Amino acid sequence: MLKLRKYQSDTVSGIRTSFASRKRKVVMCAPTGAGKTAMFSYMVSQAIKKGSNALIVTDRIELLKQAGSSFDRFGIHPQYISAGSYPNLNAPCHVAMVETLARRTDQYEEFLKTRRLVIFDEAHKSAFDKIFPFLGEDTFVIGATATPFRKGKAQKGMDEFYDTIVQSIDTPELIELGFLSKPGYFGVDVDMTDVKKLGGEFDSKSMQKQYEKLKTFNGVIDNYERLTPGKKAIVFSAGIDNSRQLCDEMLKRDIPAMHLDSTMSKADRNAVLSWFNLTHNGVLLNVGIATTGFDQPDIEVVILYRATTSLPLYLQMVGRGSR
Repeated sequence: MLKLRKYQSDTVSGIRTSFASRKRKVVMCAPTGAGKTAMFSYMVSQAIKKGSNALIVTDRIELLKQAGSSFDRFGIHPQYISAGSYPNLNAPCHVAMVETLARRTDQYEEFLKTRRLVIFDEAHKSAFDKIFPFLGEDTFVIGATATPFRKGKAQKGMDEFYDTIVQSIDTPELIELGFLSKPGYFGVDVDMTDVKKLGGEFDSKSMQKQYEKLKTFNGVIDNYERLTPGKKAIVFSAGIDNSRQLCDEMLKRDIPAMHLDSTMSKADRNAVLSWFNLTHNGVLLNVGIATTGFDQPDIEVVILYRATTSLPLYLQMVGRGSR
């Protein structure tokens, strides 16, 4: 079984203290790379050992299925609730896709009310809010996130759903302790004056057109080859067309690169992720797939081939290279 680091144990203790003081809905805040999955997996394993049950709700179920995940290391063997699957609801542990669970709330009413421990993975996302009304009064809830922040007038604040927040460590301390990498930064100016915004964030179509017009991909490749040649990298692109275009240009320059986006089949996505895992100098270009929860510790370079006004999104992207 995986042994928790001291700050992880401190976080778990803080959550237990909150539970004991009748604060049943707790935000577990820890920086990207701090091991949030390990912490909540430990709490799930302890709950199961005591004869209780647990439900983990996510929007990226494949990330929790990664080989060698915290589930494996803590001896957790969950049933998965996703589109097309109807698992044994009497099992002690389940992992559910949030949208699948939301569609089955009538069917799973008793199941949801009787879950004793519920984990919302990447709890800053508002998609999880719709599950709260179906939970039992005695349910203990942990909302795991590195960025407990929401932007936009239409979004409800997390304080409407949670009683308190527990955080035992921050990024500078993790760097000082040697658990996270000390980053170096390089940047170029991209004119975003003519890029439209929707809900305070850059419109993806408008942003793609601007990046294409400026032929930004040439600068990206030039700087990659100048500053970090041959290093394993992940690229976050403005859109699918931008990503494919940059990928093609990299291949022309003999840089091993592959593209990933949500329109690809599950088999194709898995094949790309497997390639990236096995390629020491590979470059993975993606659109909205590897932003949160993607754990690839040997990434050395993060390239932001897009802009954002969202602090949580920015931190999630750069955090992919922090391990």
